[in-house]
Amino acid sequence: MKSEAAAFKKAEPKPLFFEKFTPEQIDKLLDNGQRELDNRYRLQGTNRWFNLVYVMLSLGVLFFLIVFFLPKDKDFLVDFLTLLIVFTGGLGSGYGLKSYQEKKR
Repeated sequence: MKSEAAAFKKAEPKPLFFEKFTPEQIDKLLDNGQRELDNRYRLQGTNRWFNLVYVMLSLGVLFFLIVFFLPKDKDFLVDFLTLLIVFTGGLGSGYGLKSYQEKKR
């Protein structure tokens, strides 16, 4: 009984594509994978800097609008800030819903 099982295991065919790879091709594949990881890391770092710049510019514009409109037209500033808060809340909830649905998949 054991000999039949051992003979059956030895008779399993090997995938042919494993025999066709050369060490140079494997090295090239590994180098390309490492290069892709390095590029992703660099891209992620630059995206963080751009996000920081966008947030700082937005805060600067908001500060300028508050300083400029507060002494002149307080009602307009209150309405503008209310709309800005509503828009930001809608944007955040839409982004949260989208990421929730993507995680659910």
